[in-house]
Amino acid sequence: MKLFPNRPIFRVLAGTAPLVAAAVIVASTAWAQSDPPKKEERERERKTERSAPAPAGQQQRSSQSTPAPAPSQPAPAPRPARPAYTQPANTQPANTPPAYTPPAPQTSRPSQPAYTPPAAPTPRPSQPAYVPPAQTPRPSAPQAAPAEAQPGRQTPRVTNTPAMRPVYTAPPSAAVASRTPTGASVLNNEGSRSVVQQLNTSRAGMQGINARAVPQGAVTVHPTGHVTIATANGGSYGLRPNGTVASISAQGRAVNFRPDGRVAAIHTPTLDVVRGVHGERVIRTVRPDHTILVSNGPRNGYLERTVVVRNQTVIQRTYVVNGVVSTRAFVSYPYRGMVVPMYVPRVYYAPAFYGWAFYPWSTPVVFSWGWRRDPWVGFYAGYYQPYPVYPGPNAWLTDYYLSQTLAASYAAQNQAPPLPGYGPDPNAPAPTGPQAGEVYAPADTPITPALRDAIAAEVSRQLAYENAVASGQAQPTVQQLRNALQPGRVFVVASNLQVPTADGQTCDLTPADVLQMNNAPSDDATSAILTVASSKKLDCPAGMDVAVQMTDLAEMQNNMRAQMDAGLEALHSSQGQNGLPAAPAAAMAAPSRPALDVPLPPDPNVTGLLDAQQQDAQNAELATVQAVAATN
Repeated sequence: MKLFPNRPIFRVLAGTAPLVAAAVIVASTAWAQSDPPKKEERERERKTERSAPAPAGQQQRSSQSTPAPAPSQPAPAPRPARPAYTQPANTQPANTPPAYTPPAPQTSRPSQPAYTPPAAPTPRPSQPAYVPPAQTPRPSAPQAAPAEAQPGRQTPRVTNTPAMRPVYTAPPSAAVASRTPTGASVLNNEGSRSVVQQLNTSRAGMQGINARAVPQGAVTVHPTGHVTIATANGGSYGLRPNGTVASISAQGRAVNFRPDGRVAAIHTPTLDVVRGVHGERVIRTVRPDHTILVSNGPRNGYLERTVVVRNQTVIQRTYVVNGVVSTRAFVSYPYRGMVVPMYVPRVYYAPAFYGWAFYPWSTPVVFSWGWRRDPWVGFYAGYYQPYPVYPGPNAWLTDYYLSQTLAASYAAQNQAPPLPGYGPDPNAPAPTGPQAGEVYAPADTPITPALRDAIAAEVSRQLAYENAVASGQAQPTVQQLRNALQPGRVFVVASNLQVPTADGQTCDLTPADVLQMNNAPSDDATSAILTVASSKKLDCPAGMDVAVQMTDLAEMQNNMRAQMDAGLEALHSSQGQNGLPAAPAAAMAAPSRPALDVPLPPDPNVTGLLDAQQQDAQNAELATVQAVAATN
C-alpha cells in the first residue's frame, strides 16, 4: 500500500518521527513552566465539581457525557405552553392579555375556540354538533301552502316526511291552463270548480274555520298537494291536501291557521301577532307616531323609537322584563335589500378585562346560580343542563345567556287565551298525538355538551370582537351577521317563530332552540337554510331543515350579544365573590366607557303601553280574523 507515489508508508512514518518527537518536547516544557498556583486552583475546581451532587435527571449519566454549561451560561427557562390564542404583533404589553383582531371575512380565525366549526360540507358532515333523534314516524300532512319561488328566497331540502294523499282527485292534463316555474298547475275554470267542490265535500264534520265552505276561484295545485284559491275580489285561500285551511289573505291582511283551526299568526300593515304552540303570544304594533311596541306577555316587551342625537341616528329600545326597565341601543344598516338593526354594547371595559374573560381560568370553578330553584329549571330539565364546572368565563357566560333566554320563554307560556270560534271544540277530548297536518317534535332533543360548547365558541367570538374594539385595534363594524353566515356556525332562537320546511309545511321555533348552518346562503338570499340541532317538545323536530329570515337571524345575534353583555356586567361587579376568580388589577383599573356618546334615558310610559296592548290584543285579533275570514 502506498500513500504517495513511489513512497512506501513506513518511509513516511520514518520521515515524520523527528517532527512528532520535537512537538512532544515543546509541549512538556510549556506545561512544566506553567504557573503552579493556577495549576493548584484548577485541581481544586475539579475536586469541587466531583463532590457536588449532579442535577436531577443527570445523576446516571456516564463520565463521557457532555458537561453542564458553566454558571455564567444558565440553562434556558422552560418554554411556556402555547395559549389558545396567538398574540398579534403590536398589541398590549406582556402583562396585559392580548386583544383580538377580527380577520377579514372568509378567513380562518386565529383563536382556538372550544368548538371548531367544520369546513363547508358537501354532503353534510357525519359528525354534527348535535345528536340526531331516533327515527320516529313524522306527521305526514303538510301545514301551509308553499309560496312561489322568489328571488333571494332559500328553499330547504326535502325531508323524509311522507306526502299526504290529497282529498281531491288530481285534475287531468286537459284541465291545466298553465304551469308555474315551480311546477304548480294553474287550472282552467272547469278544473277549478271540480277541485273546490271536492274540497268542500271533504270538510264536512270539521270545526271552526275548517267547517266553512271555501269560495270558488282560480285554483293552483302545488306539487306538494297544497291548493291555492284566488277569489274574484282579490282574496286568496291556502288549503292543505286534507282540506284544512292554512291561510286566508285579503286587502293587505293575512291570517295563518293551524290544522285544528286555531289562529297561528296575524299580519296587517300595523299589527303582527304570532301565537306559539305553548300558548305564547307575541304582539307587534306600529303606533301612529311610528314607534313600535312589542310584547310577549304581561309587562314583558319593549318600545322601539328612533332618536337623533349629535348627528347620530340610534334605535332605542326600552325593555321591561318582569317589571324591570332597561334600555338597549341599536344602529341600523342596509343588508340584502333590508334594514337590519345591530346591537351596540352599553359600555366597553378595559382591554385587560376582556382578556381575563376570554382565556380559561387557572382552575375550573364550581358556581351556584341563584336560579337553581326557579320553576323554569325543572320544566326544562330534560332539555338543558348547565355546565357542571366552568373551565373559563365563556362557559359561564354561555349558561348566563341560555338561562336568561329560557326563563323569559317559560314566563311567556300560557299567556294567550284562544280566540272564540277558532279552534277545536273545548269540550272535545284533548288529542294524544300529532294531528293531521301538524309537524312537531314528540319529545325534547336536548342541548348536548358538544352543542353547548359550540354556543360557548360563539360567545368567545363576540368577546374577541368587543376586546378588539375596546383596545382600539378595530372599529365597530356592521359585518357581524355576514361573517356569521358560515358553515358550522350555530344560532340560538331568540323569539317565537313559524318557519317553512321544504315540503310546504311550517313548524314552530321557540326561544333557546338551537339551529346549525350547514351551507352558507347565496349573496342575494334574504333567508338562510339551517338545520334544527336541538328543540323542545312541540317545536320543529331536530334534524329538519327550515328557512329562517335574515332579520330573524340578526335578532338572534342581537339577543346573544345583549345577554352576554349583561353577563359581563355581572362578572365585572362580582369577580372574586361567590366562587368566581378575582380579575387582575389591570382588568379592573380602567373605568368603563360608554359605547355610544349619546344619552338614552328609558321611556317612562313603556309599562303602561304594554299593559294596554295586552288588554286590546284579544279584540284586535278577533276583529282582524273575522274580517279576513269573511272574504269570499
